[in-house]
Amino acid sequence: MWPSLESGLMIYDWDAGYRVFLGAERESAATLRTLCEEQTIRMTSYIQSEAMRNLEYAVTAAFDANADVPEPVNSEAAFTYNFQSFYPQMLDWVAASVIDLVVEQGVQPRDIVLIAPFLNDSLRFSLVNQLEDAQVPIVSHRPSRAIREEPAARAMLTMLQLANPAEASLPPAIDVADTLVQILGMDPIRARLLTQIVYGLGRNELGSFDVINARMQERITFLYGERYEMLREWLLQQASAVAATPPDYFLRSLFGDLAARPDFGFQTNLDAATVAGQLVDSAYSFRDALYPGGTDDWSPVWRVYRELVTEGLLAAFHPESWQKEEMNAVFIAPAYTYLMRNRPVDYQFWIDVGSPAWGERLEQPLTHPYVLRRDYPPDRKWTDEDEQDTNWDTLYRLTLGLVRRCRKQIFLGIADLGEQGFEQRGPLLSLFQQVLRPTGAL
Repeated sequence: MWPSLESGLMIYDWDAGYRVFLGAERESAATLRTLCEEQTIRMTSYIQSEAMRNLEYAVTAAFDANADVPEPVNSEAAFTYNFQSFYPQMLDWVAASVIDLVVEQGVQPRDIVLIAPFLNDSLRFSLVNQLEDAQVPIVSHRPSRAIREEPAARAMLTMLQLANPAEASLPPAIDVADTLVQILGMDPIRARLLTQIVYGLGRNELGSFDVINARMQERITFLYGERYEMLREWLLQQASAVAATPPDYFLRSLFGDLAARPDFGFQTNLDAATVAGQLVDSAYSFRDALYPGGTDDWSPVWRVYRELVTEGLLAAFHPESWQKEEMNAVFIAPAYTYLMRNRPVDYQFWIDVGSPAWGERLEQPLTHPYVLRRDYPPDRKWTDEDEQDTNWDTLYRLTLGLVRRCRKQIFLGIADLGEQGFEQRGPLLSLFQQVLRPTGAL
């Protein structure tokens, strides 16, 4: 392809290569520079402050004592750290520090990124809730997360199942309760209680709030009872028109006519609105690909689409989720997701620095990224020593990549006990202990 181009620009980052798939080789990629008529090498960072450059030197020296780098001076000024005994306390410190930067110091939210080796639901929920309560905007991106795993998507799929008379089975009660939480904005306890009453054993549809006894109505409150009745009546109306309604029409109507109403669950939930938009796009693409000319009865199509999404067999790539950094909001993402964006910020928060996951590569047993390399000896076995060396090199590239994309300061959140209750003594924590030891800070 290259010879057929009139012009082209090729960029190579010597210390990148954060993700390796299917035997891709960094070394082979570097040889492509011979195709270029003009080659320019730039070694100066236009992002880092002097303190951040010194931290880069200190990190490089910690990985390789013989590295040809200047003697780091005052590298500890580039970062601050906080020890907590328990994981939730560390998350509280991260949230409080972000709120202080934005509210008290006037830092723009877009200049802050929260980074973790993996972004699980509990971590995301805790930080997003605390920052939203303080009116600090925050967005997240998890590219490996299927849309079916999003609570908002599961709620919409449950509504799709409840409204479709052609469904062979009804959704579990727990899914219905979660749907009431997501769409009506109910708390989980009232949602479970209401579900037990109106969707109990022997029922094949949602019962009315108006016929349950007064004591239960008071426990659930008439406010939520009114919202529930709106949802139930809306479902009954939709059920009568399923055969003539494509699934994406139903999902679009569910969002606009119900879920995004004032005081309902999706109105102020930007992530839920994004997921709803993605699900509508997915349903439209499914219909456009398989039923471009329409069909006489859409109810079987509803069921097939819902089953494919639920089983993880149908997904769609949504470029808009990669463009959220344009918003003036704190960004939270896995470390490698952030690095792949190549986006510098003023402040980085590294969450759970003691976790061993910082230096571990993704498990790829069927497509081993190193054994499949063309230059890998066919008769050589991949050993634990190879794995450790690779993880160490991965941690080196990851750490340098993050440091080089930070302008002012890094905040290290450290918990003695991790999320699962085990002591945290990962390689990244050991690395910063080496960085601090010459200064006498540890």
